[in-house]
Amino acid sequence: MSVEIDNIAVIQAPLDTYTVEKDNFIGSINHSIINCIDVIYVDCQKLVSVTSSHVSLLWEAMQLCKEQNIQFILRNVSNGVYEVFKVLDLDAFFNVEQDSCSSMEHSKTGEIALSVVLPYESEFRPNVENIIREKLKLDQYLKNTSISHKIIYEIETIFYEVTTNMRRHGQITSNEPIKFSLSQMNDSVILHFEDSGVSFDLTKHEANYKPDQAIKERMKNGLGVLMIRKMADSILYERRDDKNFLTISKTWNIDNGK
Repeated sequence: MSVEIDNIAVIQAPLDTYTVEKDNFIGSINHSIINCIDVIYVDCQKLVSVTSSHVSLLWEAMQLCKEQNIQFILRNVSNGVYEVFKVLDLDAFFNVEQDSCSSMEHSKTGEIALSVVLPYESEFRPNVENIIREKLKLDQYLKNTSISHKIIYEIETIFYEVTTNMRRHGQITSNEPIKFSLSQMNDSVILHFEDSGVSFDLTKHEANYKPDQAIKERMKNGLGVLMIRKMADSILYERRDDKNFLTISKTWNIDNGK
């Protein structure tokens, strides 16, 4: 969806980047460029969470505007989404509307929460609706713990990225579920994923991505593996009985949630 007023276009960022929504988004960008729009605002209000494909799509749209000397500005960017830009060292490249976001709070001062993370298990079919539904359930579960907002967002981003990659690249049929569990081990939250898709070992894919590297080279190396590796503290992978077993740990401070 897009609105054009006085040489300014406002275009909604798509929730799903692997459907017609992506084509419509890029189509709206190109339509605004053809109409000689001076400024294009991309409204990110609905992007509560993002995957690497969202970041790549926003980058593609920004480059299209840059080639035509059109201002490209992101508005209504959530704190979490901006944190992802920072993790990927892209915050200096995206023009985010002033006061659109701020640093995420680390602690949950004044909130009553569990200092121990109880085991959590889930099993669901690999489609967009189920992944989003499960992420929301995970969010509600984690908000009842003393884990900080920032760490919760990173856990959810890892979940969203991994399960979306399983759906997109794992060649899983609609009848083959993704199994997910979360537990605590000392000062770490352990995320465990199981699926019957094609083999993909995150630990063998180098994240050849450096902050001082040319931005085009960074984008070519792919952002998904990098995003997971920079947010996780450890990653273990095993292929067994034609299934993938991925275990990711995320450290947090039990005393103050950080």
